[in-house]
Amino acid sequence: MFEAYRFPRDYLTFWHLGARMGVRPVVRFLRSARRGERSVFLDIGSGGGSTSLLAAGMGFRVISMDLSIHGLRDARAAGARMRPPRGIRGVVGDCCRIPLRGASVDAVAASHIIEHLDEPHCMLCEVSRALKTGGVLRVSCPSTFHALRIGRWLGLSLDPPDHKVIGYRAEDVAALLPKELEVTRWTYEGRFLESNFADLQHLVARVLRVRANPMQAPREGPALRRNSGVVTAFWFLKELILLPLLILCKMEDALLFFMPGSMISLEIRKK
Repeated sequence: MFEAYRFPRDYLTFWHLGARMGVRPVVRFLRSARRGERSVFLDIGSGGGSTSLLAAGMGFRVISMDLSIHGLRDARAAGARMRPPRGIRGVVGDCCRIPLRGASVDAVAASHIIEHLDEPHCMLCEVSRALKTGGVLRVSCPSTFHALRIGRWLGLSLDPPDHKVIGYRAEDVAALLPKELEVTRWTYEGRFLESNFADLQHLVARVLRVRANPMQAPREGPALRRNSGVVTAFWFLKELILLPLLILCKMEDALLFFMPGSMISLEIRKK
């Protein structure tokens, strides 16, 4: 729950509820994937770099890859200010043409990437090429179970406009995999409280015209981003609200473990 406090405050400002709830399964995946001091982790579509920085803190040699240089710069700057500092290698690149040699990576994360792609099978084939035998991949994406999101009932479109699909089932992702990759585990995330409070935060960010997360270019944010006093006040208020909500969401997950959520994550292994 408190892992995000290892990050600089100006980065933490933009951590939303869903991102906080997603830390635990990511850390669990990284712990099981690490194979020694020279384990290599590839973060595809790394955005603001939170997963990359978590992996670097766990001893991985991290490669962050994204089409935009803004998130890569944010991640490197945040890593340099953490204690101890966390170094990552940033690469501007396309997930369908990963600029790495074959069988060079131990673990890969592709968080909310495949729903943006016209040909997700292409990315999965490239990941398979880059992974070592026995290497692992974690894919996270929206699920087909959106009924818990009140915004959809009200006709609000809070999802990015470039989503190519509404959501995936586990079997949909499994069907896209090349034959050398197999699903070993899948879980739902984002039940009622988490989904709706995350949506509410994104809605508030749109109304206030602030960056909802560090993936966006700084030029898209207003003067609020540059006013340290306002940022500090916003951070304090946000944390005051988020901490009890995180506890409630964790209780909800424990009680409603049998219920699908608005997101799904799959852990995949290369045979």
